[in-house]
Amino acid sequence: MIEPITLKIEGMSCNHCKMAVERIAAECGIEQVQVDLPNGKATFNADSTEADKIVTAINETGIYKATKA
Repeated sequence: MIEPITLKIEGMSCNHCKMAVERIAAECGIEQVQVDLPNGKATFNADSTEADKIVTAINETGIYKATKA
């Protein structure tokens, strides 16, 4: 079931970070993601499998740490 998912993402500090998270989301098949840079969050619609996939992809960068909020 597709539902709104919010991730807490540590390590984002600039627009480049925001764009990197948006790119990772797109590579995981998430077409629309809202990245809230000041609060370190990303929100998108996905099922739990897709959400787990994007968390893994973000964490594999070694730059950011994502967890489900």
